[in-house]
Amino acid sequence: MLAKLRYGIDSELTLDLKADALVAHCDAPRGEPLDDLAAALRAALEQPLDFPPLARSVVPGDKVAIALDHAVPQGALLIAGIVDVLQAAGIEPCDITIVRTPADETDGAGDPRALLAADIRSQVHLRSHDPANRDELSYLAASASGKPIYLDRAICEADVVIPVVVARLSASLGDTGPAARVLSAFSDEHFTQRYRAPRLLDSARRREKLRALADEVNWLLGVLFAVEVVPGGGQDLLHIVAGRSDLVFARSQQLCEAAWSFRVPHRASVVVAAVEGDAGSQTWENLARALWAASQAVTSDGAIAVCTDLAAELGPGTQQLCNADDVEHVLREIGRERPVDSLVAAELAQAIERGPLYLISRLDDALLEDLGIAHVGSDAELARLVSRHDSCILLANAQHAVARPQKETDTNSNPKSESRSSDFLLNAETRP
Repeated sequence: MLAKLRYGIDSELTLDLKADALVAHCDAPRGEPLDDLAAALRAALEQPLDFPPLARSVVPGDKVAIALDHAVPQGALLIAGIVDVLQAAGIEPCDITIVRTPADETDGAGDPRALLAADIRSQVHLRSHDPANRDELSYLAASASGKPIYLDRAICEADVVIPVVVARLSASLGDTGPAARVLSAFSDEHFTQRYRAPRLLDSARRREKLRALADEVNWLLGVLFAVEVVPGGGQDLLHIVAGRSDLVFARSQQLCEAAWSFRVPHRASVVVAAVEGDAGSQTWENLARALWAASQAVTSDGAIAVCTDLAAELGPGTQQLCNADDVEHVLREIGRERPVDSLVAAELAQAIERGPLYLISRLDDALLEDLGIAHVGSDAELARLVSRHDSCILLANAQHAVARPQKETDTNSNPKSESRSSDFLLNAETRP
């Protein structure tokens, strides 16, 4: 039985599996990709959920801050459409600021103003948030627990704040929701670190607590309007949802679950996950998301293989895993310091600790060896490794997807793996 799995921009893995070995091939998401993104965005902004059209929600003289989630596909197109509507409503380009995270620069993301006309692009401000620079932060308010909340100055001083975020499956890589992604991306170092705790990977209670905190900050900030996209395969989008922020976040979550949550008959002894997309998609964060997705469907003693075009440099947390004699000690340090990639490092550590982990990438062999990951030099080599297993699940676009066994009542993770991984993180992290 021949099965194909796409990864990177145009790479394709071909597997020759035993007739009874393929448990499931979770390929394309449910739903058709939008064929005219500009028209779909325009329609969403003109007919938002329980909210006036964006053009009627602003007045000339308003200062507008667009808080851009670094993982949003087609970010430049979305920005161009939003700026066009704001201009038509009388907002001057010089009164529009796009606030992005440092990850946009380190991951090689392009200028989100790239599709704006040159004269407009030169006037629209582009700002990279720095959580450690107090001069660029403003005090918003105190939380219900009395903690001071500092956010990027451009966001605090704006009359209108528009988050533009990408929908994620619940619990994916410790995700705490779209409002929390805005808060954690554009707040001060103290608040940012709360959303990097490795224990978020295995604690629904902690995730819910931080989700509630983010909703509180969203209310204090007065974020009423939001844009959220549901990703498709590669760089495609399935849905663009705009309108009242709470309704947008809830609706997008439903659409994301419908598109990307797959049911499989049972776990497999090997899960082959792929990360499709251009260089902006080939990140350590997306590798970690693919590992999380694969962990939900692999047996406790099974193997995970991930196909990528990853060539990005290691983050500070992941780098600490190289040649680590005591991984739990390293995770304790990561838990205390909470570097920007702490969740990525924790997920990677769990995957290595769980069992065999194979990777196709553009990374150096020696680097992967230092991390404890088995480098696979070719598609043919990976195909031979997979052919040795009696059951296999293929998971395309695993940075977005998840495959959960039909008969399991616990849909979070493998019961055996969860016990091991939870103990692993609890033992490794001491900071509350």
